[in-house]
Amino acid sequence: EVPTPKQAREPSQPKKGRSESRAEQRTKSPSLTERYERYRGALGLTDDEADLLCSDEATAAYFEAALKTHAHPKPVARWLLNELLGLVKGKGLASISLSASEFASVVALVEGGKTTPGSGKVLLASLVERPGSAEARLSELGLLRVQDETALAQAVDRAMGAHSDEVSRYRAGEKKLFGVLVGAAMKETKGAGDAGVIRKLLVERLGG
Repeated sequence: EVPTPKQAREPSQPKKGRSESRAEQRTKSPSLTERYERYRGALGLTDDEADLLCSDEATAAYFEAALKTHAHPKPVARWLLNELLGLVKGKGLASISLSASEFASVVALVEGGKTTPGSGKVLLASLVERPGSAEARLSELGLLRVQDETALAQAVDRAMGAHSDEVSRYRAGEKKLFGVLVGAAMKETKGAGDAGVIRKLLVERLGG
């Protein structure tokens, strides 16, 4: 007697991707749908950026509020998605006390050249932990971009002194070490130095 084959199992349904789930969520929300289309169109954001910003009402509302302070969609979207959401660790923007206005002020300070992108990340993390004025905290943390050539020249000299071996090898032809020396000089300024000025000073001291 031929044994009866076991009943075939129902094929498992593939799990929905996060993007697909967000798209489904938007079908239930005319507000998110309108924002998604506007972000891709009038604001010039990528499909992915618009998709992530419209993942829920709170994220979209925070983004829109930030634009009232710094009306530059691309950098605001980039900082919100790449930095701020990482700092809240999946809790959502509704869980933080940092206002959209002060968040946008951080972006504006970086975009305006008052601080470096690296220092901007430090500033943002500080404000998420302890909300306050972005401008005041920038000064409090000593993160204002250093552009004074005298101060930067001293930082470059300290970096070259601490990396004399790399300096010798650079002068002997290992030009790839220039980036190492730039990084060392930036470290001397705690990331607040103007990279363009530091590069210029290094070129002058290294002899090209």
